[in-house]
Amino acid sequence: MKTKSQTGLSFDAYKNYKSTNPDVLADDEMLKTENNTYKFLTEEEFINKIKTDDEFAKKWGDIYYNETFNTNEK
Repeated sequence: MKTKSQTGLSFDAYKNYKSTNPDVLADDEMLKTENNTYKFLTEEEFINKIKTDDEFAKKWGDIYYNETFNTNEK
């Protein structure tokens, strides 16, 4: 279970992601829909991508990723 601080960190990173102009995001930072348009990742998809994609994590999730694992190790 996430602590309040972990949830806040993921929300802040996700909020920054969602506030970014979609035109400047790389194709792999969004989901391609059936009609070949793109949409933002959901918060769950965003967090999972941070955990599994090093480049995405460097851009969007360093604070979330590092704080989550440092908090869990204490």
